Amino acid sequence: MRSALTVLLLIGLAAGSVPALGAEHPALKAFPSAPEGVEHFVIVLPHKERGEDDAFRVEIMVGKEVLTDGVNLVRLGGTIEPRTLTGWGYTYYEVTGPSAAMSTMMAPPPGAPMVQSFVAASPLHVRYNSRLPIVVYVPRGYEVRYRIWQAPETAEKAERGEPPWPNSNGALSGGSGHFTFFPPAGWSIMSPATQSAMRRGCGTFS
Repeated sequence: MRSALTVLLLIGLAAGSVPALGAEHPALKAFPSAPEGVEHFVIVLPHKERGEDDAFRVEIMVGKEVLTDGVNLVRLGGTIEPRTLTGWGYTYYEVTGPSAAMSTMMAPPPGAPMVQSFVAASPLHVRYNSRLPIVVYVPRGYEVRYRIWQAPETAEKAERGEPPWPNSNGALSGGSGHFTFFPPAGWSIMSPATQSAMRRGCGTFS
């Protein structure tokens, strides 16, 4: 089965703090300047009509070019978090958390040359909205890249089946559209009264 999404644009490099294209977008006036030690990057997406952009997603990647051994998988720490611009309702993004690099521990071949690679934190997928810029605040020294994904015009159809699910270890068991949950040994299912108390935020459950 083919992938539900296909890459429309392989890699884009987001414009820096003073891009010619991004600086002309009127909505950018609402966004604050980057604080000390932080840079902001701007992604201005190609225009699409309302409804047409529902088939697209944007993958935001924050990272830096570093030397790697070309064998191990390397990823930066940190998370790309959405934030709401007070008073405007616009969304911007900033990187939070530790930035230390994590790597697998495979031994490269003796004498293998080092390779310059773009090493990124976990990417973030956001909806495609060509009416507003994507603004990302990152630590100085990092860069922002992005990919645009497009869904195919047709949706794949899932097959109806009757899997032989087990009825232990917290698995689901059922057929003909009816399912029963069997909790693992030592667990118990809360009574309706307890569930209701939890939803109300009460402090004592039974």
